[in-house]
Amino acid sequence: MLDEAGRSLIFTGLQVKYKPKALRTVGPDDQLMLDHLACMADDKRPILVVGAGLYLENIISLILETGHYDIKGILDPDQKIKGEWLHGFPVLGWLGEFTHINTSAVIGVPAIQGSFDRAAVFQILKKRGFHLPILKAASCRCDPDVTTRHATLLLQDSSVYSGAHIGENCLIGPRAVLTQGASIDAHSVVFAGKRIDKEESRTRSRTKPKSLEAVLASENTPIQDVIYKLNWSAMEIMLLTDNRGVMTGTVTDGDIRRGILAGIELKSSVKAIMNRNPIYVPIDTPSDKMIDIMRHNSIRQLPIVDKQKKPVGLEIIDELITKSRQLDAVIMAGGLGTRLMPLTEKTPKPLLEVAGKPILDHILSGLRRSGFEEVAISVNYLGDHIKEHVGNGSTYQLNVSYVNERDRLGTAGALSLLNPRPQKPILVMNGDLLTNLDFSKLLEFSDEGGYALVMCVKKQSIKIPYGVVDLAGSEVQSIKEKPDCEYFINAGIYLLKPFCLDLMPKGATLDMPDLVSMLIEKGERVGAFPIFEYWRDIGTVSDLDAATMEHEKTQENKSQHICDPRKTA
Repeated sequence: MLDEAGRSLIFTGLQVKYKPKALRTVGPDDQLMLDHLACMADDKRPILVVGAGLYLENIISLILETGHYDIKGILDPDQKIKGEWLHGFPVLGWLGEFTHINTSAVIGVPAIQGSFDRAAVFQILKKRGFHLPILKAASCRCDPDVTTRHATLLLQDSSVYSGAHIGENCLIGPRAVLTQGASIDAHSVVFAGKRIDKEESRTRSRTKPKSLEAVLASENTPIQDVIYKLNWSAMEIMLLTDNRGVMTGTVTDGDIRRGILAGIELKSSVKAIMNRNPIYVPIDTPSDKMIDIMRHNSIRQLPIVDKQKKPVGLEIIDELITKSRQLDAVIMAGGLGTRLMPLTEKTPKPLLEVAGKPILDHILSGLRRSGFEEVAISVNYLGDHIKEHVGNGSTYQLNVSYVNERDRLGTAGALSLLNPRPQKPILVMNGDLLTNLDFSKLLEFSDEGGYALVMCVKKQSIKIPYGVVDLAGSEVQSIKEKPDCEYFINAGIYLLKPFCLDLMPKGATLDMPDLVSMLIEKGERVGAFPIFEYWRDIGTVSDLDAATMEHEKTQENKSQHICDPRKTA
């Protein structure tokens, strides 16, 4: 480093004379020279691991594997572990204690949210002249055309395929995968085993927080602490609660700025500036209703509360509007409807009416309310009737196309005929279903689990009309008289990643259970998403009658919905 007089550089005991014209900050050319001199002074360059949280052992292994660095220690904001040794290296302190310009550093991942911000740490280290190398594990796959930027770490067995983009200061966890053309922003962390596809790329700013904790604070919290949490969550709003966990108000960036202009001290409780009458909605408020409320009130965020007015979620208008636009929908409407004969003799099952409206109209209207724009309908039996009724979808404010099955191809086979091949995840549902499922939750579940396919399931209770005997050989262990048995049944709704279509021979007969089995055999992950929302399969005349009664009851409940959400909880 430069000494106080700016006369020399010091490298782990070696002095190299350097006479600058004036004391100045280190520029890019200086950094290159320092790197060169450091290598001359010692075969291995000193390096610090910044952040003793997640993947510490993996990062240390990666550094040792390269053979070019001498780990001097670990930096971490947790003062409790200062002086301890982790994986054979000492915890030295935190950023304020180190200013060496001739030292390298790698940035880890905090184990506790908010303990430090990777982007902020990167900027501090960069300004201080730390060398922030790109390190790749020998076991990782990184195609030649992939450009990696400084401070990026690729840990063991990670894969980055052709055309992928990685921003600076990213960490790709063990066994994580960035598929062809995928893209992640600067300072992103791709966690272990996570798969990022092209259509999932580039996280949007101010999307819904990964945990509710990120936007919660006590009403007694000092304003200065709320500012820190607002900056960290990047959500522009905090939900404030009393000591019972009940929401008592909210505070936004604007509220804080107005408070500062009014002369309120930052050490004061946030209670002094909070909005005591925020707009909020109860659990299970439909997405379209939330969008209407936010638009009407010119707000971007909407808290969700339970019956005790305790916060359980936060919705963002941009997120609600764009979530379902990340999906294409396919409705399987080619079935014969044999169990509904003679009703389906001249009318395809999806056009049978529930509460005065065809089943397919209920489905299409629901998809539109959820934000869908592109829908394909697979038709076979009496398909011309469906085409004539739906047309191009303009009546539903949708773009509707058709997949024509010359032969009946099963519940999955028609997907192989989709042209062009979808580039987004695909929602597939049977054309004889009624549900108020929020499809954005299905997408979120799929993303978090890294699933290739998600199957919706519904818990069903079946009463056995006989005594059920439990045997061990010829000996009776127990007997249960007419027990109720619960099973998860296939609900006929699926979410598929586009690459699943590559497994299906074009034009071959294939059912969805067959596709599920193929994915499992290939080692892909298949998830089960339990539906607790309304769901009805229209398979028989009694199902049709029950659906009509249920729909009428739902409409009655909707008519009683109080428009002012502040009076609903």
